[in-house]
Amino acid sequence: MRLRTGSFVVTSVVAVLGLALSACGSPPKPPTTTTTSHTSTTPHGARVTTTTAKSTTTTVPNRNVATFAETPGEPPSYIAPLTPNGYATTANTAQLSSLMWRPLMWPGIGETLGPNTTNSLYSSISYNAADTQVTITLKDWNWSDGLPVTARDITFFLNLVKANESQWSGSVAGQLPSNIASFRITGPKTLVLDLKGAWSPFWFTDNELSLITPIPQQAWDKASATSKDGNYDQTPAGARAVWSFLTSQARQTSTFATNPLWKVVDGPWKLQRFASNGEAMFVPNPAYSGADKASLAAFVELPFANSTAELNALAAGHVDVGYLPYDLLADQPVLAKAGFSLTAWQGLGLAGMIPNLTNTKVGPILDQTYMRQALRQLVDQAAMVSSIFDGFANPAYGPVPLDPSDPYASPAEKANPYPFDISAAAATLSAHGWSTAAPDVCTNPKACGPGISKGQALALTVTYPAGDQDLAEELELFKTAAIQAGVMINLQPVTPKVFAATVTSCKSSCTWQLATFQGYPFKVIPTGGGLFLKGSPGDIGGYNNSTNAANITATLHNPSPGAFYTYENYLVTQVPWIWLPSPDYRLTEVT
Repeated sequence: MRLRTGSFVVTSVVAVLGLALSACGSPPKPPTTTTTSHTSTTPHGARVTTTTAKSTTTTVPNRNVATFAETPGEPPSYIAPLTPNGYATTANTAQLSSLMWRPLMWPGIGETLGPNTTNSLYSSISYNAADTQVTITLKDWNWSDGLPVTARDITFFLNLVKANESQWSGSVAGQLPSNIASFRITGPKTLVLDLKGAWSPFWFTDNELSLITPIPQQAWDKASATSKDGNYDQTPAGARAVWSFLTSQARQTSTFATNPLWKVVDGPWKLQRFASNGEAMFVPNPAYSGADKASLAAFVELPFANSTAELNALAAGHVDVGYLPYDLLADQPVLAKAGFSLTAWQGLGLAGMIPNLTNTKVGPILDQTYMRQALRQLVDQAAMVSSIFDGFANPAYGPVPLDPSDPYASPAEKANPYPFDISAAAATLSAHGWSTAAPDVCTNPKACGPGISKGQALALTVTYPAGDQDLAEELELFKTAAIQAGVMINLQPVTPKVFAATVTSCKSSCTWQLATFQGYPFKVIPTGGGLFLKGSPGDIGGYNNSTNAANITATLHNPSPGAFYTYENYLVTQVPWIWLPSPDYRLTEVT
């Protein structure tokens, strides 16, 4: 997954923090598992291209310090692991709060999906026979103030997000915390969750429990800076007051390194300094309970205005771990000579063109399954992967990412039932009443489908954010192939701001026809709840039906792989998106 805007919400906890911790002792190998919160309701815009660059370097007392490049143009703006809507960016979570506060369940072991028992705070998670109750037992783990991490720290988190669910970035309708009927502490380190109905243990552990971060109730349960620590969170009104206080404090970047609240941590690092430009220096937390203790004297994150400034800093030796933009791949030999090695930083993500089935002009055309299948055959993914991304991308044939190796990818999806084939796409259109002109026109409305009139031209507009050259090249390849099949494609680049305002979920209808959606990241198990359910972040084109909804619901409640394959295989043939390759999240340069 390659993010193409700073506004899209992603918390790549395992990816970024795994890289950071690896830097403590040996050259890092970026892992692949990512997690996501569910706050983004708009597709991606363009990446930052400002030109007034000024990189920063840090004077350090010795070489036992690792430097890491922040995403250009995206300095941290929020520090707490209680993340409200609009703040769950990579800069705020994976590159800041996750270094200091550990999640209950750490997803991913290198390139393997699933719980990382070493980095997680739990010692055991067990379900009853009906999968309606979860018992969580914590490891012996301490806060930096010397007090233990307890079950009360989990209930503190749950009380706050339950009372402020509409404001929490991790909220998805019907899921955590709404799917918890009640919870109770049965011991200092033991918590029991009673669930609303039966849920798949695999899904609930990986995708729900990874959203929970125990937070220090003894230090943060207060409604103001002057109030005493208490149990305010145990009433809805009190929990709202605590949430309001903590989130307001967490937005004050000038006090990130000085506010006593943020001094109480349980992760491997403590924030020692935070500059106004976003530069952050971390030092080891001497009270850290984990096995992967820091061996560095300090870890520094450096801000950059744009990718050119970041690349210059890499070449000059000011950064140990940084990024190589795709459009600057020609500079890789220069970095190699400077002692850097290049590795692809992958992620579980999907990309594609979303058809707007609610568009009054072309919605009836795009609503035809055969039409989406034909459009799918006009995407030359192999050429895009090789010629545009130099191999640093993965093809996509359905709703589950194929690479890194995903046990949830079904044989039917891997078989790629609609490969690139212009002749086959043209034959499909002809068989459904379209002429072979350029553009095709409907000659047989009965065969074309409901709502399509005789003589209607097969002409579609693809709206996408300007400024992303790779995306523009992908769409040009698609347009060239489509014309040969009789489908006229108009490419409409717009500014990221206009794109975000235009390409939205439609209450009844709206004007956009096809729009790109680049880089949706999954957490661990790539279920479709965040993309293909009515009201979900990905539900902007109006594709939803009862069969799909039932299939997705089954993946959340039924642990059987068969249930997952049923959901996946249905959408492979339905083609709710016109899939595009998923570029690697980032090309990482490491000394």
